[in-house]
Amino acid sequence: MRVNGADTRWAHDDVLVVVGQAGERLDLLIVPKVKAPRDVWFFDTLLDQLEAKHGLGRRIGLEALIEEAAALARVEEIAACSPRLEALILGFGDLSASQGVRLALAAGYPGDLWHYARTRMIVAARA
Repeated sequence: MRVNGADTRWAHDDVLVVVGQAGERLDLLIVPKVKAPRDVWFFDTLLDQLEAKHGLGRRIGLEALIEEAAALARVEEIAACSPRLEALILGFGDLSASQGVRLALAAGYPGDLWHYARTRMIVAARA
């Protein structure tokens, strides 16, 4: 289930409602617009509290969307910041916007425009 980002006014309520209603049936939350480890820690801490409150028998995982230049610059820190983190997802559309790259102009690029970002994220996740 995708929730709103940690820096929005809806994130807290999203997690309360989803965990409260789905409980044991919830495998993971997808966290958008992660810019730093603190964004993951927000959800990690909230999930710790809710799992205890609802007596859930297993941990709910997290997947972080890397969609900002700031996130790519700290992807190694983000990848290592929580044992709850199961995956990193590279969001090309928002990442290109955060860098000021118009995707239509990149279509003629002879290589893979996202090779660096993809490789850096994969190495961070594996490490």
